[in-house]
Amino acid sequence: MNRKQREVWDAVVLRDRGICQDCGSPGMEVHHIVGRGYHKKRPELIWRKENMMCACKQCHDGARNQRARFRHLNILMDRYGYVYREEPWTEILRRGLEWKEYLSSI
Repeated sequence: MNRKQREVWDAVVLRDRGICQDCGSPGMEVHHIVGRGYHKKRPELIWRKENMMCACKQCHDGARNQRARFRHLNILMDRYGYVYREEPWTEILRRGLEWKEYLSSI
């Protein structure tokens, strides 16, 4: 991790006060909502604060699916007022809304 990346990492921990944004437990791991593998396509997205959140180990280990990504983006939108207007975030939000609509119809 270079100095600039470390500054963003530290800013995320400070913003979230070291609290897991998913369950509210102490959480000093920093989770990339859209994983680093995706970012090989668009590396400038890796270190944006709106793509990162503090997580406890348990939540971080379970945060590797589309539903978790959708939930985490919504948490950050509600808490910090982030607006996601570009891929890959818009795709995650669109799919998440489709999934919620489907579940409410059955």
